[in-house]
Amino acid sequence: MSCLQKTVTLSAMIAAALFAHASLCTAEKIYLKNGNVIETAILYRTKYSVWIKQPPGSVGIDLFDIERIENDDGSISKYDYKTLCRRAEYFIQQQQYSEAIDVYNGLVGSFPKDTDIRLLRGNLYQRIGDTARAVDDYNFLIAHGAADAKVFNNLGTIYANAKEYQEAGKMFLKACLEDPAMAEAHNNLAEMYMRTKEYGQAIAEYKKVTALEPKNTKALYNLGCAYASINDYRNARAQWEKILAGDPQDADAKKAIEYVRAKK
Repeated sequence: MSCLQKTVTLSAMIAAALFAHASLCTAEKIYLKNGNVIETAILYRTKYSVWIKQPPGSVGIDLFDIERIENDDGSISKYDYKTLCRRAEYFIQQQQYSEAIDVYNGLVGSFPKDTDIRLLRGNLYQRIGDTARAVDDYNFLIAHGAADAKVFNNLGTIYANAKEYQEAGKMFLKACLEDPAMAEAHNNLAEMYMRTKEYGQAIAEYKKVTALEPKNTKALYNLGCAYASINDYRNARAQWEKILAGDPQDADAKKAIEYVRAKK
């Protein structure tokens, strides 16, 4: 397929009509893989091509023939947005994290208000251990009303790892409020309550986890520990026995029950 193909189809007529009313962007630069550069206004983009205004109608350029698309000031075009996102995903799959960060940084520079890119970059920063920059991106999402339960849970995890348990608890609580069915957030919040010795609150959260995930043996074990922390050994033992009912050889549950017997 050639780079430029003129057509007199209905799509071209619609594109021309759109252009007559208002272009979707100003001048753009399309860098083709053959070395040519086209400066024009883009009408719209389909799954496989970009359509530009060319007398007497419009021209479709196959995306396979395009190296990149830039705005006239050199910033990234919105029509190159998805391509660059896919490129960053490829770099992440190849564990080329610095290259992926470079792509995200370029996208943020051209689309500073885009929350989707901030989320992707924040997740990657957290993954590679750059927690300060991850927090910056997550806080940007919160400030723009784009934070969901996962964002709050991720922030809580960062604060918990830094032993800032009070702040972590606030984030996990927000995650639970955003998504009451998120067992992971309830479990994390319960752990923070255990850290701050708020055992009654911890018990309430672990109960929510076991209600959502009845076979979550870790939550059952920790619920038993929370009960034991307030000397409620009967309920503590009941949780550990639930574990043994499913796995009679569970060493942790056996040791916990022996501990309760010794206490008695």
